Amino acid sequence: MTMFFLNTDAKTNGVSYHDEWFARRIAVTSGPEKFCRKLARIGRLETVLMYVNHLGVVGAGTILDDEPVLVTDKASQVSPVEDLEYHRQVDWHSDLRLAPIGMEMLSRLCGRPPRHSVERVVKGERALSRLFDRGQRRSARALSAPPSRVQSTVSRIVRDTAKAIQVKQLHGSRCQICGHSIVLGDGSKYAEGHHIRPLGSLHDGPDVLSNIVCLCPNHHAACDLGAIRLSRAKLRQVNGHLIGQEFIGYHNDRIFQKC
Repeated sequence: MTMFFLNTDAKTNGVSYHDEWFARRIAVTSGPEKFCRKLARIGRLETVLMYVNHLGVVGAGTILDDEPVLVTDKASQVSPVEDLEYHRQVDWHSDLRLAPIGMEMLSRLCGRPPRHSVERVVKGERALSRLFDRGQRRSARALSAPPSRVQSTVSRIVRDTAKAIQVKQLHGSRCQICGHSIVLGDGSKYAEGHHIRPLGSLHDGPDVLSNIVCLCPNHHAACDLGAIRLSRAKLRQVNGHLIGQEFIGYHNDRIFQKC
């Protein structure tokens, strides 16, 4: 799968127009013709990642048309900065605006964040692809699942054990990898407890504090998918919570890039 970053150009515009990209199902670049040529490099049905400067990837989609369209009508343009604007039609199937794939995560997976308006993903493509494939499958199941799906959801809640809740409380619901937490509408913070050596018959991980980390949803998915290595030295630490090196080793040997 060929995959491209598309920069929403918040630096030039002074604001990111990614909400309008989602609403209008488009991708946009503007300026001289060379930027049109860059956008034209992306083929129909190829995957694009919507990137916002200093924030990260906020969406993923599939190109639906064959080539860019020149837009000169100001009423139809997204940004008022440039006279020439080029649009592609995109099915933005993955919306990550509430929990972007952040700068640190991109650096881990891809070596560095993107630097250009249109840039092919040359490292970490497989890991990113698995992250978005998992997201699409979850979305599809949520939309079309039979009633038995409710039982699966209840099972997941039960797995958020008392010890996992304790770990989240110790860390103030801040991700031990990136330090971020999701603030909900009522002001409370949301994070997830992840068993480094998973519970269940396949891995038989124990439900102990030293086997649990507090993660944001993105890093939780990345660990589940084996997209990143773990290092105890790089995990955020608090008093009363020591991660077992044996569980870090299990993840890196048995789960990292094996899922």
